[in-house]
Amino acid sequence: MTFDVRHPAPEGGTLSVQKALARAGIDTFAPSLLGYGHSTRFGDGLNDPANASLRPCLPDGTCPHPEGCDRTHNPVISPLDQQGTLLLTNPLGGERRAHSSSVRFARTDVWVRDIRQVIDDAIARAKPTDGKVALVGQSLGGQRVGRTLYAANPVLPGSTDTIAKVNRVVSLSSAFGGPTEETTPPGGFATFPLSLNPRPGPSVLPPERAFCPLISVYFRACLAPARAPLRRPRSRSGGARRRARRPLGA
Repeated sequence: MTFDVRHPAPEGGTLSVQKALARAGIDTFAPSLLGYGHSTRFGDGLNDPANASLRPCLPDGTCPHPEGCDRTHNPVISPLDQQGTLLLTNPLGGERRAHSSSVRFARTDVWVRDIRQVIDDAIARAKPTDGKVALVGQSLGGQRVGRTLYAANPVLPGSTDTIAKVNRVVSLSSAFGGPTEETTPPGGFATFPLSLNPRPGPSVLPPERAFCPLISVYFRACLAPARAPLRRPRSRSGGARRRARRPLGA
């Protein structure tokens, strides 16, 4: 579970871990988990700049702005007023907008569910002799792989069956530690659907993965229940996903 970044090679072309493994005869699968890459955009709701964060509420909890206000439980990962700081001129045309969606789209155990499907899909496609896969998790991907292999997962039963399908795990630059279960912050979770990150330059990502020259979308872990079954993801770009609904800020 990692980004296969295509970095320019000194001798020309690009460097790709996935391509190198494939040339060595190893079947590799780089899925787009929910909210990443080519996963579903939910009828373009996740491409709507109005779903980025608005200005904060006043200390007494009221909102003086007609488009609304937001709160956040993690100002580093999910900062407020990204409509004003990143999007106000382009594409919002100088005017903040009210959110068009009122649900979150993913949490850690939703991504665990994705990874379980990827494991089954990879085994069905590659047909390894031992019936198992190796998982590579980079950065936050390592945490999600770790959660996938958590035998005592109270949210998604059946981890033992998944663990039996994995023969090894590689983690790269992953941060571990802290509580295993998410708890509601005293002030509630963030009240906006998405957060934005400045995009790397066009030389880093391959053309087929380019979206917007300014921003890319990523998603926070949150307490949305994993309800609906997901379609099987495609091996390279990921398949359609259904969202796990929960009102924002709840």
